[in-house]
Amino acid sequence: MPITHIDVHPLKEFAKHQTVIDVVSDGKVGLDAPAKPQTYRDKVSWFAIFYRYIPDAVNLSGLKYAFNPTEVRWRRTIWLLIVIACCGVSTQQIINRILYYMSRPVSVDVVYKYQDSVPFPSVAICNINAFRSSQLNDTDMRKFLTTWQTMDESVNVTEFKSVLSSYNMTDMYYTLAHQLNDSVRHIKWNQRYYDTSVMTVRMTDWGVCFVFNDIDNGQEGLMVSSPGRLYGFEIVLSAEQEDYFFQPQTRYGAGFQVLLYDRGTEPQVEGQGFSIGTGVQTTVGVDVVEMRNLEEPVGECRNKTLNYYDTYSYPSCALECLSDVYIRQCGCKTKAMKGQ
Repeated sequence: MPITHIDVHPLKEFAKHQTVIDVVSDGKVGLDAPAKPQTYRDKVSWFAIFYRYIPDAVNLSGLKYAFNPTEVRWRRTIWLLIVIACCGVSTQQIINRILYYMSRPVSVDVVYKYQDSVPFPSVAICNINAFRSSQLNDTDMRKFLTTWQTMDESVNVTEFKSVLSSYNMTDMYYTLAHQLNDSVRHIKWNQRYYDTSVMTVRMTDWGVCFVFNDIDNGQEGLMVSSPGRLYGFEIVLSAEQEDYFFQPQTRYGAGFQVLLYDRGTEPQVEGQGFSIGTGVQTTVGVDVVEMRNLEEPVGECRNKTLNYYDTYSYPSCALECLSDVYIRQCGCKTKAMKGQ
């Protein structure tokens, strides 16, 4: 039986690097001296690290194919050109966005202009009562209006056909409405007194109204140079409540419906006006906001010529389209509509 002898050599400073256990031919087991340790620089260069490991570490798909030693040269060349081209385009985009940001671009410009004077709007004043009772005494129209305003949709129009056919509705509104000289007692503008010639009587969706600073008056538009009631428009009105006729259910009380609107456009008193009662003094402040809409291709606005109005505005355009529909469908129109 062979004798096994084990020699143990002390592990000095090299034991921590490498230990080799050899089985010798005579049956002895021995420990060889550790090999000399290699430095990092002796193992691999920095270029080799980039060449072998970086392409797999970074998230750039084409880079590992460009530096893969197992790929053929022409394929690596193509991938390298693709990577360089993509990096160039990306760098160009980054530089372009940086330069654009440094130029301080804006998408919205807000400009405040402080002017010495601003245009004064038109003022429409409409009596809540549409018809004077004194003008309807002993007339068939009074009977029809009383029946219509109390029964509404159940009115038998055929019964009043002869009455309605004998009236021009527009002329009837002007004739039965409260008159300008009877309703207006006092007019003052910019600390000066005026007579009723500065007012215009016109038909609106509410009925007959008195308009100050109307474009149809033939006078130039008024300008405001100072704030405050002393430099604005002042008017004293008489509602003539003793001459009121029975009104629809949508018009309660006595007083006036007032609307301030852009001069030259069509007033929408019914939808945008506000009410003023009798026996009170009302002060109204005005803020003028001017908007300029962009045309195509930035916006959807464009110049349009209206058939019934000289100045384009959204209310005028909407009313003109509605008038055409009424005339086309039934051959008639309401009192405020224009057209043939």
